[in-house]
Amino acid sequence: MENKSGRADRRTKTSSLNGPHASGHPYAGYESTKLWKTLDQAIADLVKNRDLEERTTRSHLVGYLCKKLVSNDLVTVRTTKALNKATKSRLTR
Repeated sequence: MENKSGRADRRTKTSSLNGPHASGHPYAGYESTKLWKTLDQAIADLVKNRDLEERTTRSHLVGYLCKKLVSNDLVTVRTTKALNKATKSRLTR
């Protein structure tokens, strides 16, 4: 699908369940963390209050924020320990 700029709309892309990211996004390792749940709820609140309009999938928004906070050492060690080894190795690529 194309948007007004003529580029493909990435919100319509789907990934194969057999691909490298079975959940459809590269941030699946964060989904079970308290960090994910907190950011997801914060974004939901902003959307509900009409302070934020989502232009991509929620999982990509939350996942990207989780990745940035972890990679910049802005979360507690407890949160990063919740990530499995496979996820940590993907984040360092």
